[in-house]
Amino acid sequence: MVLNANLLRANPLRTTSKGLLLSIFALGVMVGCDSGGGTPSGEEQSNEEPNVTISAPSQGSEFSKEETIVFAGSAEDPETGQLEGEDLQWSSVSDGRFGSGKSVSTSSLPPNLHTVILAATDSVGETGRDTVSVGVNGPPTASIEAPNDKSALMEGQPETFRGSGTDPVEGEVNQENLKWLSDVDGDLGTGKEVEVSSLSPGPHTILLTATDEDGKTDVDTANVVVEEPGFNVRFRFQSELTESQKRNVEQSAAAWEQAITEDLEPFFLGEELADATGIPEGGIDDLSIGVEVKDIDGPAGTLAQARPVTARTNSSGEYTSASSGFIQIDQADLNNTRLETILRHEIGHVLGIGVLWDQVNGQETVNPFHSGSSTKNAFESLDGSEAYLGEGVPLQRTGGQGTRGSHWAERNFENELMTGNLNSDRVNPISRITLSALEDIGYPVDIGSASRYSLPDVQTTFIPAEADATLSRPAQGTDNFGTPRGGSVDSVLVVGSNNDALWFPQAPEDEVFSGLIRFDLPDNLPAGVQTATLFALQSQEKNTETTGHDIEVYRVEEGWRESFTTADTRPAVGTKIQEFGFNSCDPACGDRYRFGVDVSSVVQNWLQGAANNGLYLRAPDAESNPTFSVGLSNRHVEGNVLRRPFLYLTASSRQTALRPKAGFEENSGLRQKAGSQGGISMENDILDRPVYGKGPSGEIRKKEIK
Repeated sequence: MVLNANLLRANPLRTTSKGLLLSIFALGVMVGCDSGGGTPSGEEQSNEEPNVTISAPSQGSEFSKEETIVFAGSAEDPETGQLEGEDLQWSSVSDGRFGSGKSVSTSSLPPNLHTVILAATDSVGETGRDTVSVGVNGPPTASIEAPNDKSALMEGQPETFRGSGTDPVEGEVNQENLKWLSDVDGDLGTGKEVEVSSLSPGPHTILLTATDEDGKTDVDTANVVVEEPGFNVRFRFQSELTESQKRNVEQSAAAWEQAITEDLEPFFLGEELADATGIPEGGIDDLSIGVEVKDIDGPAGTLAQARPVTARTNSSGEYTSASSGFIQIDQADLNNTRLETILRHEIGHVLGIGVLWDQVNGQETVNPFHSGSSTKNAFESLDGSEAYLGEGVPLQRTGGQGTRGSHWAERNFENELMTGNLNSDRVNPISRITLSALEDIGYPVDIGSASRYSLPDVQTTFIPAEADATLSRPAQGTDNFGTPRGGSVDSVLVVGSNNDALWFPQAPEDEVFSGLIRFDLPDNLPAGVQTATLFALQSQEKNTETTGHDIEVYRVEEGWRESFTTADTRPAVGTKIQEFGFNSCDPACGDRYRFGVDVSSVVQNWLQGAANNGLYLRAPDAESNPTFSVGLSNRHVEGNVLRRPFLYLTASSRQTALRPKAGFEENSGLRQKAGSQGGISMENDILDRPVYGKGPSGEIRKKEIK
């Protein structure tokens, strides 16, 4: 019985119930009878798959990857004859389809040993195939299995480097054609495995070169760091320096290398981080510093500048140690006799002193300080620290970016290396305080390696005003001028009259002003400390028609509140402490006249437990002579915090005789030029650049630190 497919397609089975019997009958006729109506023949007819032949290229042909390969073939269907066009499909087992038809040209097959198939499909879906093996030749593939990329190796410890090379047609590259190389140390050996034990300390790029029989090559690389024991600084000289100058640079790192006790985790810069920072891609162990000579500002100004550029981070994203940094040396100061000390100071900044430390408080006050636990403990362990009456460890309070809050206070530390002034006539040691600050950042340090260092006999503390208010009588007697509210005395503490209606145009000239001020002092005075105190205010405006007037300072006997006290509710005042003539300033003082008053006795009483209600300022003859007034900067004034009122305290725990100062010089001992008696200024020596790190998932992070 023969199933005629053509008849089946012409008379499909119907599925409606009404025609079911007729369909079955028709099927029975088709199955049981031949086309002539005779009996079944007993032979089964079937469709055969097409016969396929690839005629080109020949089996085992080889081509270069640049060549265009022409594939040709044909296919014949036993039932319908020749097949063409989309019925013929060309494909590679490894790379998929690449054309159709009897002939196809391609240059897209990658280097490999390809099995190419020509598949021909007839009208009923039967497919025939033929195959041909062709080689597309290209360079081999080199592959390093060990060491892993971005791994650390220990100096002197044997390591087995393993790798292979595979030719796309011939298979494995011969061992003698596998060459190992270090970009630092050169040739390392030949073969699938080489044992290496003498790599130089520091970063390396390991290269494995595979060469095939045609001389084609491929290179695989792995970045590694060979770690020396302990902490090491390596310099990248980006400018021409003499050998002597290079020695100065390298010797400046020795003390830091001794103080930091452990080898730090290698740091690897990928392409993205290298592009962002300008630091070469690869590994770092432990700290890499670029050194450049640049024309900054001529002799004796800014001698050098520095900053960390990349840093390691912990799981919380906090910086724990610098991995790379940058130092610029002023061309005009390159031959400075203190160059090694200057660079030692700058390396401190690269490590993070003044930059990566996070425990800085009071930046907007007259008394910024470092509050890190290790740093604070180290400071308090030194003799004489009890004479410092402020909180934490005192930081530089003046200067611009890269100075204020970024160095130890010169007045409190003098010759310590990381103050803003290098003393030209003294050694500048790295103290246990500086090493403890590194410990607070995250470095493992040996505090015992710190140089011998003692605090100066006299310690200085700046105490900011915590409250002040201008009082006015008679017209403004019920008003309070303690809190800014958009008025004419928002940033001033007025003493005297309303001369020329300077302060209140709507009030008469004989309006009389006085002031209250209170300071936030420590609760008590450490035993054995002698103090001398300077009360300082800075003039914003001075208006005088006559001379010979005084300002008096009194002790306040009762408590008061800045936002509520008025002339009518002024607290009681006690005895007069001192008076001074506010016309005594030389005309050159201009509108920056600073009033200094010795109030040592009252401040000592406060520190020893007496009630601290502050001070009262008045001009005794203002009521009878309205021809003068002065506006002193109050605690709300914007800008330089040293324009705000403060107490300037000096103290000693060594029974040193102290003499109260009659004046205060804001910048004394800070901006000393090279060769001056005071020393070498290191102000503004921190470069304004971001610091880059990596997040928990390896993402690049950038932090602006000023």
